Amino acid sequence: AALADRYIIERLIGEGGMATVYLARDVRHNRKVALKVLRPDLGAVLGVDRSLAEIEVTANLQHPNLLPLFDSGAAGELLFYVMPYVPGESLRARLDREKQLPVDEAVRLATAIAGALDYAHRQGVIHRDLKPENVLLQEGQPLVADFGIALAVSKAGGARVTQTGLSLGTPQYMSPEQATGDRVIDARADIYSLGALTYEMLAGEAPHTGTTAQAIIARLLTERPRAMRLARPAVPEHVEATVERALEKLPADRWASAREFAEGLSGARPVVRTTAAAGADGTAHSGAGARRGLGRRELAAWGAVAALAATSAWLLVGRTPAEAPPRTVEFEIAKPDSMVLGGVSSASIAITPDGRTVVFQGAYPSGARMLFVRSLGERTVRPIAGSEGATFASVSPDGSEVLFADLSGTNPKLVRLPTIGGTARPFAATGNGNGQVSWGVDGRVLFAIDAEIWIKGANEANATRVLKPDTAHGLIRYGFPHWLPGQRAALISVWRGQGADSLFIGVLSMDDRKVTVLDILGRHPRYSGTGHLLYVSLEGSLMAVPFDARSARVTGSPVVLQAGVEVGGRGAAAYDVARDGTLVMYVNGQSGDAINKLAAVSRDGHVRDLGLPAGVYYRPRVSPAGAQVTFVETQSRSNFDASDVWRAELSPPSLSRITTSRRAERPVFFRDGRRILFSSNPQGPVAYEVGLEAGSVARERFRWSANIATGDLGPPGGYAVFAVYQQAGNTDLWIAHMDSLDHPRPFAAEAYDEGLPRVSPDGRHVAYYSTRTGKREIYIRQLPSGGEEAHVSLGGGTDPVWGPNGRELFYRTPDSLYVADLDVGARVTVRARRALFAISPSLTVSATNGSYDILPSGREFVWFARALAATKDASPILVRMDWARGLSSKRTESP
Repeated sequence: AALADRYIIERLIGEGGMATVYLARDVRHNRKVALKVLRPDLGAVLGVDRSLAEIEVTANLQHPNLLPLFDSGAAGELLFYVMPYVPGESLRARLDREKQLPVDEAVRLATAIAGALDYAHRQGVIHRDLKPENVLLQEGQPLVADFGIALAVSKAGGARVTQTGLSLGTPQYMSPEQATGDRVIDARADIYSLGALTYEMLAGEAPHTGTTAQAIIARLLTERPRAMRLARPAVPEHVEATVERALEKLPADRWASAREFAEGLSGARPVVRTTAAAGADGTAHSGAGARRGLGRRELAAWGAVAALAATSAWLLVGRTPAEAPPRTVEFEIAKPDSMVLGGVSSASIAITPDGRTVVFQGAYPSGARMLFVRSLGERTVRPIAGSEGATFASVSPDGSEVLFADLSGTNPKLVRLPTIGGTARPFAATGNGNGQVSWGVDGRVLFAIDAEIWIKGANEANATRVLKPDTAHGLIRYGFPHWLPGQRAALISVWRGQGADSLFIGVLSMDDRKVTVLDILGRHPRYSGTGHLLYVSLEGSLMAVPFDARSARVTGSPVVLQAGVEVGGRGAAAYDVARDGTLVMYVNGQSGDAINKLAAVSRDGHVRDLGLPAGVYYRPRVSPAGAQVTFVETQSRSNFDASDVWRAELSPPSLSRITTSRRAERPVFFRDGRRILFSSNPQGPVAYEVGLEAGSVARERFRWSANIATGDLGPPGGYAVFAVYQQAGNTDLWIAHMDSLDHPRPFAAEAYDEGLPRVSPDGRHVAYYSTRTGKREIYIRQLPSGGEEAHVSLGGGTDPVWGPNGRELFYRTPDSLYVADLDVGARVTVRARRALFAISPSLTVSATNGSYDILPSGREFVWFARALAATKDASPILVRMDWARGLSSKRTESP
């Protein structure tokens, strides 16, 4: 009665330990919803205001595999919350019917659930009661329900919850730390529950069973689950090992994140088994099914340990404790949820020389790029007013100002701005927005313009060129200067060619303007006051090597400080170092290069290896007949400037190289399937055509007045559409008739980005993303007239790809691949949108390149899957202090 003006209850759906669930109709929106009402005695214990405040935290969770929260509130003393009504069945109902699921299906569901868990855990929310009853199945996709409700009940009620007789968690899926009443429960409890749920999908029963809850908990605490492969040999070994690790008794022995669990299931992450599996005869070795009781041998061992502890305590009395080994201090800087970090195509992060403040490039979803500042002594991140449009940050010696590139006008320039914000003042004209700047203690600034090094004093009107390429000696380009102490020399990057193995570290003498090239392959050099030269190797690892700044000589062997530091184009890397050696960096979670393999992905997310060699690949495009895939290959993700176009034959699998210039990018097939179009690298205005038959020579096809980004070709008699770079920093869409590609005209040219265009199979429409709403959304317009845009995505989208029939359009979000069903007539209308699958962590996605394409069958997508497993979760901003103290104990490596 209290909710009659908002919800009309139709019938009872079910009852559980915490709530009664009704099917109701939302009066305002005329939709069916599930209305959950907490038990009256539980609501009385929790308190209305506190409970609703805690539930608010979960209302902001948005993920394709999470059932969202529509509404919550109180009706008198009754607490309720409202969620979408899912007419399908729960995972419990399916398991009751089928008992065991197909292995691929179980892995797919577990991977999708892991994606939802990983997302929520990164928002600081833990489920605490994951079980098959809380997983709903809608068109084959899992939706995790009640996410965070158990946590809200626990936090709101505290110890008083036990007065109601309610147990938070279900014994079969409860982690050991929940069963023993530990006060601190973290995300690893959910990983245990997901492991138990996955075990049941594969084995047909929960890991621990019993006639009472007490019996189940006793087994949970003392026994290991029976090995799955004993009863079901079809379960792959790596899947069994992944689940075993998730079910470890100690949280520290489990997967560190749900993402790692998903990677283990897919085989993308190697699994080190912590216990021996049961033998083929069913005998448990080292624990499978074995009870953890203490035998005589174990009791004797514990007795010896106790005696040793007592002896050690006596020996320590009156003695001076041994000096503890040096410890490196490392922590992450959390960014606001609403912030998007800047890309690493530039030096997008800096630290003040005193090591106290970090400045980095970012953006709010609804705003332009700008700089943000975070003091290491504070918890808040604040924007630097006046830095809108900044592409990198370089901090003054006293930390009071930043330099950044202003690319908003027709003439890019360096500007300076107080760190506290204010009005930016011009500093120098430069065409380089890549962060190649070093600010000296005397106010002189070294910076790179294209391939040259320039210098300008704080009070000088004009800059002076210091260094230009010496092509006679093979020194074709310089960049990324960094002052050495005393400012009589500087570290620089030196290019000795176009390949990945051409980028060296050098020293520029300011006295005679001569360059000494060190025998170090690497990028983005920095000098640390700890007496080390820092650089990023071609494999993407941050290195430190002892270095005498006075003689400019390397005095030792390099060691790896951090694998997987983010790198960008033109030699940039996202790290910086303070005078005392404090490091700040972006870490991408990869071990070395982003090594990929070409894979086919089904519409339900199953990944199938296509049997081709691995490499550093990106931009896959499928031929019209579907027998071939073109892509871009580079020798190292550290050097995207040196790339070529390759072709893969799918049956039988083979690879062949199409270009050999190391300057080829963005391949796309002509509709006849016998030729491709590609553009130059770095981004240029010229496009080339080359046939696919042996011996074909590339020829210039057209030259435009703007640099070319991504694009697509239409059918004969139709139109090609390309995204082009504008001087204001945004990308526009241009079109040209296929018969006259050298005569383009603007098609979509607004003050925001339009990009990644794809022409429909019949050539009548183009799909693309636009940032008109402040974030990327997918739109469709007619060709060539343009006209009204059809808005396809809701809540963000990028990477549009047409289905072969022209009535489906695929697009992705950061987490999932979606499909929109279209009515294509005089106007394009969207009939329905749905998520196909959660994107596996093993699949590579790109913000600037097309991440995938579709095969002509329409049943599978071509994607690149990581061939090397990640070794560490991605850290948006990582700070490390005191790293140099322990280097003497590290094993060194040859240069």
